Amino acid sequence: GALSLIKNFQEEQAARLLSSETRDTLRQWHKRRTTNRTIPSVDDFQNYLRVAFQEVNSGCTGKTLLVRPYVTTEDVCQLCAEKFKVGDPEEYSLFLFVDETWQQLAEDTYPQKIKAELHSRPQPHIFHFVYKRIKNDPYGVIFQNGEEDLTTS
Repeated sequence: GALSLIKNFQEEQAARLLSSETRDTLRQWHKRRTTNRTIPSVDDFQNYLRVAFQEVNSGCTGKTLLVRPYVTTEDVCQLCAEKFKVGDPEEYSLFLFVDETWQQLAEDTYPQKIKAELHSRPQPHIFHFVYKRIKNDPYGVIFQNGEEDLTTS
């Protein structure tokens, strides 16, 4: 009964039914509970990786893939090629889009580790893993937003 009351806490109801000390304790617990909602759950770090597929003809679609923490970007790219039915996988790579910047991930990196690091930052960052065609760019693998037309790459 107590857990149900705590879970469905409403201050107006508590004011009528509970002592001031109990209300204060419940308010503090509720505040901690709602403050921590932005902290990712264990499931966010384990085994699943959401990857978008970006192709000129199909727009952008996504799939949730089973990716263990020790799986490399190279392995994720192979999995993406199968899942997205890419005929020329050597022309595609896995990119990380965060803070308005595209970064191609090296084949020997671990996407799950990158995801865990991004989730553990004090200020949450919105990020996406995107499997897309590699732009033939002589300057390397990092693109600032606006330098690359996303509809043509």
